[in-house]
Amino acid sequence: MNAMDVDAQGEAGRARTKGRAKAAPLIGRKSVLVGLLTTGIIATQAGKASAGTVKPIAAAQPIYAPRWAPGMAYALGQQIITPNNDVATATVAHTASPAFATDTLKWTLSSSFVRSLPSSSVGISWTVDPRTIRSAIPMPAANSTYYMRVQGTIVGANRYRIWVGTASGNISIANYANTGTGTDARPTGAPRNPTGSVACPASGTSTLTPTAGGTFNIADGDWIGLSCNNTTATLGCGMDGTFSAMFAGLCLSDAAFPCTTPTSAPSGASKPFYVAAENSAAAVVPPVVPPVVPPVVPPVAGLVLVDYQNGSFAQWPAREFKDGATSADMARQQQVATTFTVGGTVVPARTGLPYMAKFQVISTDQTSGDAGRNRSEVTDYGEIFARPEGSVMWWGWSLWVPPTFYVDPNAESPGGNGWLIHAQWHSDIGSPPIAFLFTKPADHIPHLIVETKSDSKDRIMSGAYPRGVWNDFRVGITFSTSTSTGHLTVRMRSNYGAWVTLVDEGSATLDSSRVANFKQGIYRATANRADDFIFTGTRRGPTEASVTY
Repeated sequence: MNAMDVDAQGEAGRARTKGRAKAAPLIGRKSVLVGLLTTGIIATQAGKASAGTVKPIAAAQPIYAPRWAPGMAYALGQQIITPNNDVATATVAHTASPAFATDTLKWTLSSSFVRSLPSSSVGISWTVDPRTIRSAIPMPAANSTYYMRVQGTIVGANRYRIWVGTASGNISIANYANTGTGTDARPTGAPRNPTGSVACPASGTSTLTPTAGGTFNIADGDWIGLSCNNTTATLGCGMDGTFSAMFAGLCLSDAAFPCTTPTSAPSGASKPFYVAAENSAAAVVPPVVPPVVPPVVPPVAGLVLVDYQNGSFAQWPAREFKDGATSADMARQQQVATTFTVGGTVVPARTGLPYMAKFQVISTDQTSGDAGRNRSEVTDYGEIFARPEGSVMWWGWSLWVPPTFYVDPNAESPGGNGWLIHAQWHSDIGSPPIAFLFTKPADHIPHLIVETKSDSKDRIMSGAYPRGVWNDFRVGITFSTSTSTGHLTVRMRSNYGAWVTLVDEGSATLDSSRVANFKQGIYRATANRADDFIFTGTRRGPTEASVTY
């Protein structure tokens, strides 16, 4: 037996789960664009920058800003990167002219600086990564419109792309501006670049052109609407979610056909249909490329941020709340901010990562129809579902738990079986292949558990888990159903100290479903107390160095 391994009984208890001066003129001043950015589930272009002096990023301002683009609608106060590589703020709400020089009086230089949000690195903006599409399904109701939030900015698109399973009747597509943030985000205004009502294309992938023709732009975080007049046609869908709360601020619907102006309060929806906006070969608009200087943070090949540094949950494809969660429940269970106070303790922002996310569960936050379980989690579906044998991936994140946190012992848990998971690689069948938990000793001093299902190991760390400080994790996984090929590496650093290797050994890291999607937050046995965990800095990449910060 490994010295880190103990039996599932006694003090530890084994958890098996189910499942930002007056502004100068715009001319003649240069600012620096630094950037390594990922948006949604696709890593965008990184390292584009202009010559000049590196300026700090004000914590009170958004971290990312799009490049100015003709024809784009801009709100009062919105920040952009100008063609001169300045950071500017809109002095009036307006739609951009064909040339930036025409609009200079509508912008003023910003005194705070942001990172550039480049165009989509794959030349496509979409509602759902096509690699995650599992099936084609019908609209739940005829004459309905589904709105999906867009991932990636595209300039000069000239058509939409969809995937049809069964063709029937007519469909309609349009894009929309966004209003609101986080789970309160929704589409607003008249439909832009609509196709109107057109015959549903034949089975397979098809493209549809807006009625007015020409090119159009869509910004990251805008919306695309897909409408259908029947329930016979089936259309490509990503995750056919059971609970609409998982898609708050990402997927909404109205009873309307064809695409028209959204209502003020569209209904929550759980069907993220696939629609992409793209350039055909004849319509590609070359991006504006500024002079390049070495970036402050060098780009890392393959790195994807699934984090909160844009001040929202937008980089996470799915969120999970209590059953039947209202908007108030969602706002309580999951929040992003630059400061939190938990139980009278002010949580300090982790150095270099101003935004953090708080996850909360209370005793009434039941999930999956089970009063014995509480849940508040986010899920990264930005990868393939079935992991190839021997494939390798690394994750990194930082976690803060309150100084008084502990897992309720059995006597304090209504179900009589206290357990709590704060990170897991979720399977399609039963318990997660890998899970991070805490022990539930009688002295209320928790220890970290790293559990693997397939080889039935609970690795319990010998020292007490440090509470009330930031703990950083790096986890490397070689995926396999066998212990001879599979490997698990877990390192932890407490309060900016030295890295300590907790686990580095062969392990079966997949079950027969070969699915292991990363989730973080709180998933626990129902308890009579509230739990609040704070996360930041979440990322995944091909090497340990890629996820180190």
